[in-house]
Amino acid sequence: MYPDTRERPTLNQPAAADDAEDAVRHLIERLQAGLDHSDADRYDSMFAADLLWGSPYGAVLAGGQNTVIDDPPALPPPAQ
Repeated sequence: MYPDTRERPTLNQPAAADDAEDAVRHLIERLQAGLDHSDADRYDSMFAADLLWGSPYGAVLAGGQNTVIDDPPALPPPAQ
């Protein structure tokens, strides 16, 4: 019923720590630049065009239909 948990993947790769830190730093800089310039395209340029949803048991949901809101509800102005 559930996957064999004795063979779980290991995500920590000490040999790749420097590369991982560089990748995270680059992502943060890119996101911050998008925020600083109010540039949504720059902000989301590093995100995938699609999503995969996974469960803790290894099930993955892929695909689906895009949801477009034609008339989104108005948001209240930010607190001053």
